[in-house]
Amino acid sequence: MKKIISVLLLVAYLLSFSALVASAEEIDDEEIIRQKIDACLDEYLEDLRDDNSEFFYKLRGKANEYVIFFGAFEKATSMIPYSQVIDGYLITVSGEADPYDLGWYAFDGKSIYTLKEAIDKELFKMSDVADLIFARLLGDATLDKKVDMTDVTELQKYIAGLTKLKDMEYLIRASDVDQNNQINMYGVVLIQRMIAKL
Repeated sequence: MKKIISVLLLVAYLLSFSALVASAEEIDDEEIIRQKIDACLDEYLEDLRDDNSEFFYKLRGKANEYVIFFGAFEKATSMIPYSQVIDGYLITVSGEADPYDLGWYAFDGKSIYTLKEAIDKELFKMSDVADLIFARLLGDATLDKKVDMTDVTELQKYIAGLTKLKDMEYLIRASDVDQNNQINMYGVVLIQRMIAKL
């Protein structure tokens, strides 16, 4: 019995050690990525700096081998929530970032792209990064990552006053497909047309 317990403890120790080694490798990889981003940032931001402001960034994850990160100079230009629609997804940030209003970037190991540039160059799709950057599919009132008749029904119920949207403020913006700051039947018809591909 003592031998079995000793073997189990040894196995547990070895497994915990390998987990620590794996974590250290992830940190080393992150540090290498940060060093590469830092080297590119100096050149990328050279013409964009208006003073000695420091550029802060936070890594969020990967999409098609591109590192996705949020970054901005230390001073925010506005603390009012800022939204933009890119490729059918609504991206909202807590304040307009400087120098790129959304603050989301992609890095391929050599170059830095704004989110809009990366999508326009088809480096990846918005659906690949939507969860990483907290983007919502425009018209997705039910937050199920698709736009279908369930969303239409939910919006019709909301307009009729029969229900409330789950995550009110964000869903109202994501459900406002024509971006006129209103949820009305015109927007519902636009969603129906999107579904029918008209």
